[in-house]
Amino acid sequence: MKRSIIGVALGTALSLMAVGSVLAWPEDTQASLSSTPAGTPPGGTWTVDVSFVSNGQILRVANLRPSIRIRNVDTGDARSFATQPTSESGVWRADVVFPTEGSWTYSVVVGGSGITFDYAPVRIGDVAPGPQAPAGSNPLPVLAALTAMLALAVGATFLARRPIQAARVEGSSQPTPR
Repeated sequence: MKRSIIGVALGTALSLMAVGSVLAWPEDTQASLSSTPAGTPPGGTWTVDVSFVSNGQILRVANLRPSIRIRNVDTGDARSFATQPTSESGVWRADVVFPTEGSWTYSVVVGGSGITFDYAPVRIGDVAPGPQAPAGSNPLPVLAALTAMLALAVGATFLARRPIQAARVEGSSQPTPR
């Protein structure tokens, strides 16, 4: 009986130490995302790969099971999306759907550990469109023409100043008439 109690106590202590070592992350550990949800339309899917990086290396811990949590800043509506392991060890993938337009925060939650990585809000939908080129237009010729005009202007300025400076140098070496 005494041996059983000592065995259970020893097993429990070792288990707690193992759990502690798994959750004792290096101080510089960051959640690394393959992309941000910027540009995702309301109801559209943001597919993102999640990994955890320390000292520039992916942590290859297979049992972390992170999830992605999103929350609408205005309404408080929150949703969570599970990840699935990818073929690469230490990398998980989630398909996240922002149901409505608005300002949303997103977080990576490391399953069961209480560790959370929060990100700044992102605007989903109703973003005012910027100026867009007509379909099928190519801005490269316009940029090339502007660059050529700038080069001509700089060259002309340089050449126009050059004779004036030379004349000053030549004129200053001659005596002034009295």
